[in-house]
Amino acid sequence: MRRCATIVHISSLPGEFGIGDIEEAIRLAPWFAAAGLDMQFLPLTDPADGECPYTGRSAFARNWRLISPNMLVADGLLSDTDLQPVPAFPRDKVDFDRVRQYKRDLLTIAFRHWQSGAAQDLRQQYEQFLKRSAYWLDDYALFCALKQRFHDQPWNLWPESLVTRQPQELRQAQEELRELVDYEKFVQFIFFRQWRLFRQTCEDLGIRLIGDIPIFVSYDSADVWAHQELFKLGANRLPLVVTGVPPDYFSEDGQLWGNPHYNWITMRADRFTWWVERLGATLDLVHTVRIDHFRGLDQAWEVEATASNAKKGVWVDAPGLELVQTMRERLGLSEPPAGSSAASSPIIAEDLGLITERVRSLRDKLGLPGMRVLQFGFGGGWCALVGFWILSCIPHGHQTLRRLVCKLLLHDLHLPHNIPSNCVVYTGTHDNKTTKHWWETLSRRERFRVRSYYDVRSAEINWVMIEACLASAADLAAFPLQDILGLGKEGLMNTPGVAKGNWGWRFTANVLTTALAKRVRSTVERHGRGFPKSVARI
Repeated sequence: MRRCATIVHISSLPGEFGIGDIEEAIRLAPWFAAAGLDMQFLPLTDPADGECPYTGRSAFARNWRLISPNMLVADGLLSDTDLQPVPAFPRDKVDFDRVRQYKRDLLTIAFRHWQSGAAQDLRQQYEQFLKRSAYWLDDYALFCALKQRFHDQPWNLWPESLVTRQPQELRQAQEELRELVDYEKFVQFIFFRQWRLFRQTCEDLGIRLIGDIPIFVSYDSADVWAHQELFKLGANRLPLVVTGVPPDYFSEDGQLWGNPHYNWITMRADRFTWWVERLGATLDLVHTVRIDHFRGLDQAWEVEATASNAKKGVWVDAPGLELVQTMRERLGLSEPPAGSSAASSPIIAEDLGLITERVRSLRDKLGLPGMRVLQFGFGGGWCALVGFWILSCIPHGHQTLRRLVCKLLLHDLHLPHNIPSNCVVYTGTHDNKTTKHWWETLSRRERFRVRSYYDVRSAEINWVMIEACLASAADLAAFPLQDILGLGKEGLMNTPGVAKGNWGWRFTANVLTTALAKRVRSTVERHGRGFPKSVARI
């Protein structure tokens, strides 16, 4: 079935505790189901710096800031008085510093109650979680405890015996920091317990969850510390080269991400076990995974570790075909049959930016759906200019003639008439301006092109673009919640290449009205998308 989704990160949800949380996600799930929308999230990782979900302390640990205090009360791990006083958090954005302090204090209290014997009915679940997650949880919990001991210094600055992970020193640290280690394990257990309830709620309502995997991991992370052989590090344990992308649409200096590159030779030797475990852990939380910067599985941009920007670098090959095939084999994911639908694919390839025929060939060999973004469709040279000019002379009601002009002259991959079925089409992503803000900031030439292609004379531009997404051939159409709400600049989630001021956007509970759900649902169904009406009521 053709489906559609909205991009809305859990942190953006409303609620009294300064940040969206899992309880709010459970509470609002019926609204999304009533609107006929699946839900797409940013990575659920425990952010390392700047609260960016794409730079985590671990590829496996999850963001404890999203834990619901009220659900801790329901489990008997907190009392109502423990929640008081709730700070006067802003309603329209996340004050990350204050949220971290408040949530950390609450989780510390909950952990003390846990140590004192509270919530005995959860002990068996906890023990099962420890066994099931030991392959990543033990290293992560010790990493966090050591970070606290050494005042958040990067792991390469710890004592040499811990940097090189001498077994006796690790055991000694484990014993000395037992309480801190157990705290981190407890917090992760709580996240996974709450998330399981959310996932079950969504499955009962018919909602599919779409997650996100950042292709690289942070240097100062449990993964790099615990698996140094899997990354290109020098004798001093620092990265030899770092990741990024060359200059593109988003940045004239390129983007210098600074993550260490994978040592693919070593990874291949054990059949990509770390990647297999990573994808499997993510698919335990969601139904579909978007692999961010899919190009990095074919070739990755390597920059000298001392570089100040990403302008100078080289493309280095990666074993993407072998990697994905191995992950499918070891996780029991079947090869997609010919003509399979992007709406049910367990993997989506984020193939935006400077994409080569090699990358497209890899994506197609693997049968993975790629991505298209409508906002990107209005560039092009003289041929496109002529095409848009001719379109401007043909009334929108003359669809046959307009389609002919589009086919002959307008070849941009992001225009709706060029979008295939096995892909995901977006109005914009979390890295784009909202559609309204995009429209307001277009040049006269670009706005002429949009008007030539779309009939925007009397409609809201956000709904014009949403309708175009839904009407396209793509099996899966998606758009940020900000576009459904018609927000402008105030709805910005992220500006690529800008380190501060991102990820904090939130909406208030009153905007998700019954009338809006009905409008979305009717629009979705008019284009043959959505899922059965009977799954949800609001």
